Amino acid sequence: LDSDAPRRAGRVVGAAIKRLGDQDVALELSEEPAAVGKRITVQLYVPRVGDTLRVVMPSMDSASSQPCRVMLECRQDFAGTSIFVSLAEDSFPHVYTVTIYDLSKEAKVVWTVGDNIMTRLVKQSTREALLVSTHGLLRFGAVGLDSSLGFQSS
Repeated sequence: LDSDAPRRAGRVVGAAIKRLGDQDVALELSEEPAAVGKRITVQLYVPRVGDTLRVVMPSMDSASSQPCRVMLECRQDFAGTSIFVSLAEDSFPHVYTVTIYDLSKEAKVVWTVGDNIMTRLVKQSTREALLVSTHGLLRFGAVGLDSSLGFQSS
C-alpha cells in the first residue's frame, strides 16, 4: 500500500464514481510499467474528506513469473471508516475486478473493468474457425484433422 506516493506514469484503464455507504468514492484503475511485467494500481479518493488510497498489485510475481491473481488490503481509518479492498485480475476475458467493503456500515461496491481487445480477437478467431469448419464440411463431408479423407461408404 502506497497512499502518499506521487502519481507514476501509466495507462488509465478505467475511472468511475461509486457510492459506498453514505459517501461517493472516485476510483481509477491504471497499468504502470514495472521491472518485471506491469503493476495494476487502484486509486480511491473520497472528495468530501480528501482521503486518498492507492492499492498496487504486481501483474507478475518476479520470483516465479506467475500472474498475481488477487490483492487484498485492509485500511482501518480511511475516510472515517474501516474498509477492505480486493483487487483481482482474470485473464480470459481480461477484466479487473475491484471490490470495496465498508466494514462498519456493511456496504459493498463491486467494479469490473475490462478491455475489449481480447473480445475482438475471440470473435475473429471464432468466425475464422467457423469458416474453416464449414469449408471442410462442404468440401470433404467431415470436419477435423482427417477431414480430407472424407466419409467412406461401406
